[in-house]
Amino acid sequence: MENKFLKNGNYYILLDYQDNKRVALRLSETPDVELTPEHPELVDIKLTDVCHIGCTWCYQDSRSDSVHGKLETIKTVIKSLNPEITEVAFGGGDVLQHPDIVEILKFSREHGLNSSNITMNWQSIMRYPDKVKEVMPHLDAIGVSITGRGQIGKVVESLREINCHIPSRICFHVIPDLYSKELLLKILAEVKEESPESDVLFLGYKTNGRGKNVTPVHVESMREIIEYIIKNKVSLQCDTKFVKDYIDVVKEVSSKLTYDIKEGEYSMNIDCVEEFYSQSSYNLAFQGKITEDFDITRAFSEVRKYGNLKTFN
Repeated sequence: MENKFLKNGNYYILLDYQDNKRVALRLSETPDVELTPEHPELVDIKLTDVCHIGCTWCYQDSRSDSVHGKLETIKTVIKSLNPEITEVAFGGGDVLQHPDIVEILKFSREHGLNSSNITMNWQSIMRYPDKVKEVMPHLDAIGVSITGRGQIGKVVESLREINCHIPSRICFHVIPDLYSKELLLKILAEVKEESPESDVLFLGYKTNGRGKNVTPVHVESMREIIEYIIKNKVSLQCDTKFVKDYIDVVKEVSSKLTYDIKEGEYSMNIDCVEEFYSQSSYNLAFQGKITEDFDITRAFSEVRKYGNLKTFN
């Protein structure tokens, strides 16, 4: 796929596609100007609250007897997106359990979305291999939630059995605050051994839902963990919550240009189950209603205004 140079508000986005991965760079014609997007660069879309695992720390409070988002609502949201600028992360719950997941992903492709992914728990890959094989052609990447040691090898083996192991398109999601330093290092070593071309996403611990009933472990040795990642060339991504929780360490190893700490600055959350939009999937202080005439530009502007971020009139 060729590179693209796109305007978003008062700046430009240079999209570069390498090794099945999308890299976006923000460029401005005016030095030191405050960048003000009109369209979100990333949208998290919740498709379902259904999940069969029942993790005690689940901040979405997903359960096996919960409900799915309506297909009509999901399509309304997708149709409003700018397919060139916006990257979409479909999540839940466990998205593989949504009865219309294949149709949803096909519809996204038809709308022109060339950068979309889904997040599933590691057990679902073994539980629904046929569904995994069916959705893979319609995705740019998959996120796999890992909850302990030994799971990455099983995921890789299962994906190989159905000819779906594409390491550069896999991102293993890990919540560091659930583990001791020793166990976290073993999980990272397993990624390096089993699927070295895959990414790792560090997620900050959220205390919403069932998450409020679990006391997370703040990793005092996070600097050591990051040093291991750098030394072993593990490809690491971090969500905004993790960056805020470990900002001192992040500042030591990264440029301010490579991370965001403000909710709703370049991204937003859309919940198609409860039918609302917000700054993020865990910061729900502001909630706008999804209606039949839903407009992503207007909704994103509302999210930014609530977060006291500069917006266009």
